[in-house]
Amino acid sequence: MTAPWGALVGAAAVLHLASVVSSPAAEVDLGTLGASGGEKLRFASHFENPLFPYAPGALIPELCSDQSCHTYAVTIDASAHARDVAIAIGWIGEDQESDLYVYGPDDDARLAGSSTGLASQGESVVLRSPLPGRYRIVVAAARVASMDYSGIAQVQDPLRPHPTRDLLPALVTPPPSDFHVSGLPLVPSTSLGFVVPAGLLPPLPRPERRSTCS
Repeated sequence: MTAPWGALVGAAAVLHLASVVSSPAAEVDLGTLGASGGEKLRFASHFENPLFPYAPGALIPELCSDQSCHTYAVTIDASAHARDVAIAIGWIGEDQESDLYVYGPDDDARLAGSSTGLASQGESVVLRSPLPGRYRIVVAAARVASMDYSGIAQVQDPLRPHPTRDLLPALVTPPPSDFHVSGLPLVPSTSLGFVVPAGLLPPLPRPERRSTCS
């Protein structure tokens, strides 16, 4: 009787865990980026992950739950198409890790970009000339026990190469400063700092005495 009951309890636990993991994470709407909104949107939250050290959402973001992932929505209007949009998260310390996923536009199944580095203190995704629409930001607790993080989504100008030009050499030599000698004995020594024995030194010349007649 114990074996069937044990198998039943184990199956119930697995089903309970699956229901917890598959429950969708609540979404926070950050607003609009661009002319009709702001140039910069900030967000922050805290992870308290009972599934430490690895959460299923880190490997399969579609299985995110409130305990393993945080989800944000941001709308990018048409004015940002000629510019770039940077989305980034950061935290303190390299002993824990979160991953960053961005989906859209207007399609929660289309991955627009991701950042899943190791031993870091932040992740970032840059959307080059993004199409207007709604984007979903997912912060997944890849290796987290308890961690605060902050994030930002902002419109920025695309990087353009600057024209190259010849530079004149800097021929001004600054004078030495804070010059000092330390570690050498204040006695006759070699260039490496070894003291020269007194018997090997030539005798110092003595000044001659001259008598004066009055």
